[in-house]
Amino acid sequence: MSADADVPILHIGYHKTGSSWLQKQLFPNARGLSVVPRIEIRRQLLIPSPVAFDPGQARANLAAGRSGRLVLSEEELSGNLHTGGLHGAFSLELADRLHRTFPEGRVVIFLREQKTMVASAYKQYIKSGGTRGIRGFLTPAASPHKTPNFSLDFLVYDRLVEAYEKRFGRENVAVFLYEELASQPRELMTRMADTLGLDIDSAAVSISPVNAGYRSGTLALLRFLNLFHAREMPNATCIVNIPGFHSLLGVLAPRLERLPFMGRVQELGDFLTPREVQDLEDRFRESNGRLEKSRALGLARFGYALP
Repeated sequence: MSADADVPILHIGYHKTGSSWLQKQLFPNARGLSVVPRIEIRRQLLIPSPVAFDPGQARANLAAGRSGRLVLSEEELSGNLHTGGLHGAFSLELADRLHRTFPEGRVVIFLREQKTMVASAYKQYIKSGGTRGIRGFLTPAASPHKTPNFSLDFLVYDRLVEAYEKRFGRENVAVFLYEELASQPRELMTRMADTLGLDIDSAAVSISPVNAGYRSGTLALLRFLNLFHAREMPNATCIVNIPGFHSLLGVLAPRLERLPFMGRVQELGDFLTPREVQDLEDRFRESNGRLEKSRALGLARFGYALP
């Protein structure tokens, strides 16, 4: 990709791939960028219905009063994690919206190995108000076209990458791995700068983890306490709704996390049997193989299941 100060950067996620770090550290410390607030991205691109969406008006509103190269960084642009991108339909709708709004844009997609993604997604589900065990969380809805729910199909990465390549051109879609960010953040930062034409003040960028997941004890307590608020969350149960209780938990949970007896950070093998983990791996082998053949990302280095 050639550097171009007039070309918007469209970072679409995925969820749980270091988006908070990009939004709070990398993009704000790159010279000449104008980072659009996430609330404005949601207002202009996520909230309007398909019949009401106006790409010209959305572009004008997103650019209004801003100078420099626009950056849209919002992980929900890949679709909502807890609804599977509304059965995948809204994920493709958002690809169309972005292309209609910024056809010259450079798309940035971060991926994460599916086993660690599922574990992280489940922890986020509990943090966001979920009440089910992991098997209930992973059980597909009987009528997914009617009932929004988490879906493993959401993690079939090659299809979404291909959808963006068809719209923007392969040369305008950059794919990075969360594992590279976690293990070699400085090297990844340099590669992003070269790929996207960024001038990053690397000394100002902290590489400390942002938005780390909760430990086992905190998650177990939250899962129980989530029964007492009716926050908008698919696949969750409320016994009694206590107004404001979810906000209170958001303050309480980080304090609980600091207690020494709250357990450890769990991996997928702590939630599922080895056979279940193997079945989950097998589900993504062909998709990951297609992606590796197309992109040569070195997925094997980070434990991605391959044919």
